[in-house]
Amino acid sequence: MNYDTITDLKAGFTDGDDNTSGIAELAYFIPYSWFEDIKEPDPAATTAAGIVTITGNHVLKADKSPIEIQPLFEKSGSTVAMEGEILSGIFNTGAEFFLPNINAQNLGTARAIKNYRGIFLVRRIGQSTGFFQIGAKEIAAYIRNIEGGLGTGPTGEVGIKFTAGAYGLAPYFVYEGELPAPAAGGG
Repeated sequence: MNYDTITDLKAGFTDGDDNTSGIAELAYFIPYSWFEDIKEPDPAATTAAGIVTITGNHVLKADKSPIEIQPLFEKSGSTVAMEGEILSGIFNTGAEFFLPNINAQNLGTARAIKNYRGIFLVRRIGQSTGFFQIGAKEIAAYIRNIEGGLGTGPTGEVGIKFTAGAYGLAPYFVYEGELPAPAAGGG
């Protein structure tokens, strides 16, 4: 994409907008192999927002649903940094999801999702529609690390931390579609 066609390039702050940090206590991971159709931003977009906004709905294969992750707000979040050579950088987006509980379901989910590539959908605090998407059709997100434990002594922290990440052409994508649902005829 040649960015010379973008008509409104500008980085700014809107005075008065709520800019609370952190991600909501609900995130979703969807493996690539579970998608029937992964939407992307319009390749002919002519606005800055258009080159990172996904307006269509992702569609999942029959009997597949997003994997729900319920992280603790105070210990979860996402950061991004640009890597690479001058004038040829790529964004390295990371996310941490801390679940303050160890049980069979969490352990089994950790065992399963460590082997998948896909996308993560997260919301910021106060965001009621749409998602920020980590990972995209061209470059997958994946679990970079899973760590945690049963704690040490009476004050040790119990839980599992999923560290996820993706490389991409944008720090995040803005997914305006609905939470993906199974394809017609699916579960």
